[in-house]
Amino acid sequence: MKKLFFILSSLLNILLAYSAGPLPICAPTGNDNCINSINLSVNAICSDGCTELATVEGGESFGCASGNKTIWYKFNATSINHQVNVWQDASNGCFNGSVVWNGSSGCLPTIAISCHDAAFGPLNQAHLLTGLTIGNLYYIQVLYGSGGFCGSNADVCVEVISYNPCDGCGNVCYVACTFISSPLVSDVTCCCPSILYIPPMHERNRKECYTFTANSSVSTFSAIVSSDCGGGQFTQLNWTLYNTTCILIEGPTNIFVDNTGTTVLGDTYTVCYDIVFAECNITQLWTYIVVGGILPIDLLFFKGKLIENNQVYLEWVTLTETNNDYFTIEKSIDGFIFHKLVNVPGNGNTNKYIHYTYIDSEPYQSITYYKLRQTDYDGQFSYSDIVAIKFDSYVDNKNYIYYDIVGQKVNKQFNQLYSGIYIKYNGVFYEKFFIK
Repeated sequence: MKKLFFILSSLLNILLAYSAGPLPICAPTGNDNCINSINLSVNAICSDGCTELATVEGGESFGCASGNKTIWYKFNATSINHQVNVWQDASNGCFNGSVVWNGSSGCLPTIAISCHDAAFGPLNQAHLLTGLTIGNLYYIQVLYGSGGFCGSNADVCVEVISYNPCDGCGNVCYVACTFISSPLVSDVTCCCPSILYIPPMHERNRKECYTFTANSSVSTFSAIVSSDCGGGQFTQLNWTLYNTTCILIEGPTNIFVDNTGTTVLGDTYTVCYDIVFAECNITQLWTYIVVGGILPIDLLFFKGKLIENNQVYLEWVTLTETNNDYFTIEKSIDGFIFHKLVNVPGNGNTNKYIHYTYIDSEPYQSITYYKLRQTDYDGQFSYSDIVAIKFDSYVDNKNYIYYDIVGQKVNKQFNQLYSGIYIKYNGVFYEKFFIK
């Protein structure tokens, strides 16, 4: 349904554009055949192009794509890995295909190393190239099928940039984000490292690897993505587990069938994810691992209250602590985006009842949200539940006199007041609209 809506919206935009007059004819660039390919430098400014006056030359191959108009680019590899981006000009929103060819056989090339079909996109296409030969020539072919609402033109911008894959044991993306127990989505997206896809991934294969240290005999592998998919972001997500010397010990295993691997407490591992993204736009990926193990603290409670001078008194109690380095109180105005307020030292290893307190002298004027983050000596962390403190929940009773609507004093405690009561505070009357 989302895809249908997107297609209809694109067609509507194109119809509106045509109602204002035909699209201008693109000036010829001369690169409508392989031999006249425009040369691209790696990490240079994107090169504009269009298919308005392009043709197809005899014997030209199309890879997985199709079209009756093609334009060509070329580049010399400066490393074994590059990313080729074909950006669609937003002015027309028409789909094009693109192919990257091995240029070792010259023009016209016949060995396609990466291909995007034109059918329904994506509008912006990324070719992730690995195993290239440094110094060798590679061709980029952009295809467009004229006709329909889009006429005979597709405006594009093509670039070649550096690409550093982290796709093997010994060549990892980063140290994995780990948790003692299953985290909230917000705990992952707020604080764990991620990979940002520009342009978005769309029906592409990726392999990404991470290291981690196990805390128990079982480790659980998971991932979160940001996308416009509305569910079903992956058509495949397999994991493979390697030991510290990069010897395969488990997998590949479908994460949707079994996402738990056998590990040894204290050992370091590499986990690699083989991903096939779905037919939608994936913009960001977070991976994380639940490593299990002994909970670092036994938290009895974490709570807060408003006190004199509109300050917030926060307190928490631990019954035991294991390798507890420090606590971090985090603060938020909306309950979603949290910022560090203060670090409070922990007590390492102890079986004693320990009471911690902190006073926030500058809470927000409406509601302030707090959560407690506990961090081990090895950098692993966990979160408490969120505590919400209302700014108006504290009242200094001795300064208030209560009246009913006709001006008679009411002998009530503050927490026993009911609707319609008025308050006289330092000589000024206030209606009790804010008392819960």
